[in-house]
Amino acid sequence: NTLAYSNLTVGSAAAGATHTLEAGTTSVSGALIVRSPTSGSNVFDITSRTLTLSGSGTPLTVNSNASVTTTGSIINYTGTTATNLATITYNNLGVGTSADSSAVTYTAGDAGLVVAGVLTIGHASSTNSDTFRDIYGVTFSGASTPIDRTANGIFEGGATYTSGTGVVALSNAAMTGANAYQNLAINGAGTFTTSFDIESTYGISLIAGTLAGTNNITTVSLSGTAGLINMTGGTVWIKTDTNEGNQFGPSAASSA
Repeated sequence: NTLAYSNLTVGSAAAGATHTLEAGTTSVSGALIVRSPTSGSNVFDITSRTLTLSGSGTPLTVNSNASVTTTGSIINYTGTTATNLATITYNNLGVGTSADSSAVTYTAGDAGLVVAGVLTIGHASSTNSDTFRDIYGVTFSGASTPIDRTANGIFEGGATYTSGTGVVALSNAAMTGANAYQNLAINGAGTFTTSFDIESTYGISLIAGTLAGTNNITTVSLSGTAGLINMTGGTVWIKTDTNEGNQFGPSAASSA
């Protein structure tokens, strides 16, 4: 099924209940609001569904005593002017995933946004760039490759990787220059692998888990408690304020 709405409000303002989206693909061109009830809670269940929000501004609002169940789902934001992302736990999240000519910034403006699957930024056929801007640091809990940055996608912000199982590739593209992490934290039980060069503007914190790979790492500091770094190739640069730095080559596993 393919459903298209202009504006959509989910839930009663009186007693809360669970409302399940029909199977298939649903699009909302205006605003989607999950209402706050006077008793109980409203749950919008989009398990295994695809939801496209093409409105700009704030196309998704989840009020108090309301939530969205996103297991197995995809939520795509495709607005053509500045767009704010709802602070919820997403499964797969896409921003700027339709081919167009607009350069749009999609902003996660509040702490607490989680991506349990994959964040996709931009569309390879677009004629302009789309930016995912994160102010507080998004948490990636997926166990595969949590960031899929297309050739027209820009990542701007911090990240915490928390997957507890398997091997996690930090990204499918280099995270340097305009795409550098601000703060990068490794806080999971598994191994987090640099498939490409990475850079962190404000520092890398190794709390738990192992940062591994054969790529170059550039940052102003490495800190942490129980995390390990096990780079078997590339160079780790610790920069100073004068843009000079200490250079470290491939190393055996060691704590931060």
